[in-house]
Amino acid sequence: MNKFLLAILVFGLTATAQADSVLLGNAAKGEKLVKAHCTACHGTEVYSRSDRKITDAGALEKRVQMCSNNTGAHFKPDQVTDVVKYLNDQFYHFEK
Repeated sequence: MNKFLLAILVFGLTATAQADSVLLGNAAKGEKLVKAHCTACHGTEVYSRSDRKITDAGALEKRVQMCSNNTGAHFKPDQVTDVVKYLNDQFYHFEK
């Protein structure tokens, strides 16, 4: 039982650290990437709608990665972090 609780704690701390790190990108670089690759498919209303499905920084990171791969943009990890930082600063406001 103790090993199970330890595994849950480690997983939770790792997920929190990952979510924190994606909020440390460069928002100015992220804005340029969003304007070049994201707004062609959708405008900013997708980020600000009241029924959005993204509820935390980790989910936002996963969505940015998925969109990057699906559109052929193939952002590098630091570019994903930059886009997440920009989107979070402008629209989502998840806390570190």
